[in-house]
Amino acid sequence: MGAAARLDILARLHVHIERRTSTYLLAGTALLAVLHTWITSDVPGPTIFDETGYLGNARWLSGDPRIWHMGYAPYYGFGWSLVVAPLFWFIDQPDRLFRAVQLVNAVLAASLLPLLFLLCRRVLSARPAVALAAAAVGASVPAVTFNAGHALTENLVLPLVVATALASWLLCTPRPWWQRIWLAPGAVLLYASHARFVVLLPLVVLLLLTGAWVRLVPVRLAAANATLGLVGTAAVLLLRRALIADRWSGIERPEGDWSDLANLLGAPADLRQLGMAAAGQLWYLTAGSLGLAVVGLLFVARRTGRPRLRQGRPGPALRQWLADPRTLPLLFLLVAGAGVFAVSSVFFYRNLYRPDQLVYGRHNESFFPLWTAAGAVFLLVERRRAHLAAAVLVAALLGLTVTALLTGESRELLSGGYHVFSIPAIGGLGTDDAATLVPRASAVALVGLALTVGVGVTTRRPALVLPVCAVLFLAAGAWTLRDNSDVGRLGYSHVRMPEELAERNIDAVAMDLDVNRDTLFRATQFFRPDLRVEPYRSFLGERPGEPFVLSTVSSQPMREAGARMLYIDAGGFAVLANPDRDIALWVLPGEDHDRLAAEGQLLPRSFPGPLDASSRESELRLAKPPPDGILRASPGGTIFLGVRGRHTGEGSPWPAADMYNRGERVQVGVRLQPLGRRAPTGTNVFGRELPRTLYPGERFASTLIFRAAGADATPLREGRYEVAVFLRQADRPFSPRGEEPIRFVLDVTGG
Repeated sequence: MGAAARLDILARLHVHIERRTSTYLLAGTALLAVLHTWITSDVPGPTIFDETGYLGNARWLSGDPRIWHMGYAPYYGFGWSLVVAPLFWFIDQPDRLFRAVQLVNAVLAASLLPLLFLLCRRVLSARPAVALAAAAVGASVPAVTFNAGHALTENLVLPLVVATALASWLLCTPRPWWQRIWLAPGAVLLYASHARFVVLLPLVVLLLLTGAWVRLVPVRLAAANATLGLVGTAAVLLLRRALIADRWSGIERPEGDWSDLANLLGAPADLRQLGMAAAGQLWYLTAGSLGLAVVGLLFVARRTGRPRLRQGRPGPALRQWLADPRTLPLLFLLVAGAGVFAVSSVFFYRNLYRPDQLVYGRHNESFFPLWTAAGAVFLLVERRRAHLAAAVLVAALLGLTVTALLTGESRELLSGGYHVFSIPAIGGLGTDDAATLVPRASAVALVGLALTVGVGVTTRRPALVLPVCAVLFLAAGAWTLRDNSDVGRLGYSHVRMPEELAERNIDAVAMDLDVNRDTLFRATQFFRPDLRVEPYRSFLGERPGEPFVLSTVSSQPMREAGARMLYIDAGGFAVLANPDRDIALWVLPGEDHDRLAAEGQLLPRSFPGPLDASSRESELRLAKPPPDGILRASPGGTIFLGVRGRHTGEGSPWPAADMYNRGERVQVGVRLQPLGRRAPTGTNVFGRELPRTLYPGERFASTLIFRAAGADATPLREGRYEVAVFLRQADRPFSPRGEEPIRFVLDVTGG
């Protein structure tokens, strides 16, 4: 066979492999999009404050005149918001809109697979099969799955970091000019997405200058990129200023001013705290990826430092090294990752007030897919001796960072629980106790690393373990998302304020932006997009400009103004927190106040507290009284008792659990009390919920279900007991006009 024939066969084989790889790539991308769509379907809506920032930015960017006000709060970027803003043109129904946002996130998450494949193939010089396997592992990291369920900027940042890295490679390789101008726009869009990427802007300038110096990038092309970057940055700053002017009353900077960082040079205590923040984030980078991210980072560094000098090319070795088309992109990756890590460490050194902020992952997870994919390439192309060396190095790094976290000042910070949004890679291991999560996650990472390297070394086929890693990563992200969705469903299970406003035809409210930062307080503007909101800040002495005001139950300015509450939403995430954070709809004195007060719609000014005597008037009877006044049951048996009632008072409603699920709500009370000396069990008093909040004149029917048991759930002994049925608020029975409760005898027999 001649040389030409052999070359023809090799060319055909290459085309066949490329086509087969492309088929796998397309199928894998579609599968990931479907998986993310399915996994995220349980998330009910925005569950953290950040989401209100990003969704509100998207509404503003869509041109919608209905402003979603943030008050005095941290600033949130608008890069991801630009992507989802067009959805607001076509969808106005909140639930459908949030689902559409999740679908966009699923597509962005799936796009990581082809992007990582191209990066591994072109920048890391991996073979097609190796690049595909590594990309599958990198695209499956837990942060991708977790973020896809939420309205967060990370959904754009994760694929955009990889795309920007690819843009740096395109810039440094000979090709049409229009393919080489995307580095600066990518960096600017990352900066628009989150301020931590500000380090990329000078880095892009440095890369352009270096590329022009080594004649890798034509001067005109470098100038075009720089111009795009300059214009884009100016546009981002102008748009940011307009956003803040319309949506924020002030920007909160928990990290302090940048000028404060000068104190680092002369404050050893601050340097120690900065070191703790860096150690914590390095620990998360290691533990959250089973060590693969660190292995990938070291692999990229090794590839960058390996000289590829061209024979016969004039000039110093440094210039020859930089002139290689892969050197500058790899350097860009390393320095960009290090820069974001440094910015994140400094931010949390200034902002350590929660345990999870010591090991905060969301900032550095921007590079997780990239480093993890590079780690997978390392396992597939390097020798077994290198695998063992990398495993030992990662284990040592994990041990050092764990020691730093569990000793000294760091140990004191690790008290309390973690916020799952900060650590999605390990959130499934439990977030209640920060101090035990660190060693637990470290142990899991060590076992995973040992299995990953061990299988590759013993079988000489490391590819066997990579699919397992991908599945584990996907499962970890889905598990953490499910746990958080359970909390979200609990939070949303009692939310009624948006519907209450709609049912009462209230189309405008004032909102006190200083008293409550619960997500659902702000999210009222998402679930009622037609609601006109007039913001004000009570801390600055500002007064509401509408008769209906959204504030908190404990709002002292509202009480001082003579306002009364029309409705309380004790659902949402306030149900897990302090009752003072419950959202209340207040009505200021005026025409609406007088009308609603006359109708008995307003709670008394003293609420939460006893209802006025005039509003406690009631009728209560049994639907079917027991024959001869005696009801029979077995010890511990279940009793069904139908009751009918009516609110015959005036002035205020009876708040039930649907409005106020705390101690001052109105219930139907039941008291079991032994008759005679034979019954040894003490009195058992308990309450059962009204079917809904009752307003003057309204009736209710309910079936009380309880057991013939004592207060400790022990079945009642045989004997007779008096049963009293009455209305009560907290532990105080209603006593309208001295009426006695309904009474009958419960005969407990052994049969």
